[in-house]
Amino acid sequence: MKSNDEQGYVHELLKAWHKEQASERVYRDLAAHESNPERSKVLLKLADAERRHGEQWTRLLEALDALPPAYHETRG
Repeated sequence: MKSNDEQGYVHELLKAWHKEQASERVYRDLAAHESNPERSKVLLKLADAERRHGEQWTRLLEALDALPPAYHETRG
């Protein structure tokens, strides 16, 4: 059983992970709809940076035996 502090830490890591996933998705969607190739390239670089950030959170979560769930976009 995880302590309350550890549970809170995991919760915050999961929130950060989810935000990175959502940001990556937004940048990829924007790049797909961008008509200017240079802007699209920049958006894809931003998406890749968000993916790498998400991978960092995933590694931290794995170290705590708290794998993130599969990402599913929510709208609201």
